[in-house]
Amino acid sequence: MNQVQPRFDPDNPKYICCCGCHVMTGAKILASLSTIGAVLSAIAFAHAIPLLGDPQKDTVYWILLVSMSISLIVGTAVLGCLWYGLIKEREGFLIPTLVCSVIFLVLSCVSGGNLFVSGKTQEAHANYIALLIGSAVCSFGLQYWFFTIYKNAYIYIKNKRWSPQGDYGHVRQSEKVYIAEPKENAEA
Repeated sequence: MNQVQPRFDPDNPKYICCCGCHVMTGAKILASLSTIGAVLSAIAFAHAIPLLGDPQKDTVYWILLVSMSISLIVGTAVLGCLWYGLIKEREGFLIPTLVCSVIFLVLSCVSGGNLFVSGKTQEAHANYIALLIGSAVCSFGLQYWFFTIYKNAYIYIKNKRWSPQGDYGHVRQSEKVYIAEPKENAEA
């Protein structure tokens, strides 16, 4: 049975962020902020290299530097995929960003849970623990908001690309329909 898909509407309210802009604009704003953060991280990394000391004495510093370099490499690759996916409107390139967002959501929950559990045992630093738990909750809220914007951008691009009407991007050869009509002046 042949099902008729509804026509793609790019102005559908489900493609509007809570800040009032289109989901693609919101995703590009978040990608710009992430790019600024990556550049600042690279500058901090470049300034941290000359401060290297003896690896035997400064093991925490070396671990921090190695984790920072790994996060810069992975973050740059994910950010590149995000920008390519947003500019070329290819939903598959947004998947690494969505996966990283889910990982950060889980880490926010774990760190907030650890702070909550440790906060019950350390009564002396109650204000400090409350501040850390509050920042973990805010971090989770922001990460969830970012995830929903990226997820909605993914859905928008996917729906736009697979829309049956209009030329909204790449259409696979197997999905094109050809109709044969007989000629009016057919010679017998």
